[in-house]
Amino acid sequence: MVVFHCNGCGEALKKSQVDKHLLTACRSAQSVSCVDCGKDFGRQEYQNHVKCVSEQQKYGGANYVANSNSNKGEKKQEGWFEIVQSAINQNSGGPQAKNLLQKLQNYPNTPRKRAKFINFVSNSIRGFQPRIVEEVWTILEALLPKIMKRYKKLKPSEEKEFNDIEKKLEKKLRRAPFIETLDNNIYRLLDEAQ
Repeated sequence: MVVFHCNGCGEALKKSQVDKHLLTACRSAQSVSCVDCGKDFGRQEYQNHVKCVSEQQKYGGANYVANSNSNKGEKKQEGWFEIVQSAINQNSGGPQAKNLLQKLQNYPNTPRKRAKFINFVSNSIRGFQPRIVEEVWTILEALLPKIMKRYKKLKPSEEKEFNDIEKKLEKKLRRAPFIETLDNNIYRLLDEAQ
């Protein structure tokens, strides 16, 4: 969690408290500074400061060595967000599915698992029928192998695993009655993935 220091009165503030503090308690303060990295931010700029240096990086000095696995989850999430972006760019799905994809674009923390994704959409975005949410999930799931191939070179066993996933997706798509209109788009996407 990022903590800021008011440059007017010196009070330590959590990010959620900064706006209220600058509007009520300390109107004369022109900036706040991050406690961890020491950078100064204007009244509006601090909102973009969502991530800061780690304790190891701050206090490690010359001995600090970045861990290669430290941002592994971040890379996975970026890959998933790229899948959402490519689904939007390829114009897949019906009008409501496109609308949901556009709204997902504003949520970079979209879950990557099916059950959590459905729960996230029903609680955070709301207003979409379960059928539409399932439709969007199958679109994203169909694009997954294509994006994953781009991120890493696959071993032969992993290549076989991705091909098996693609075959399972094709079977699911044939069985799903609400996706009949999407068949052409999905199969085109699967062909591009190969």
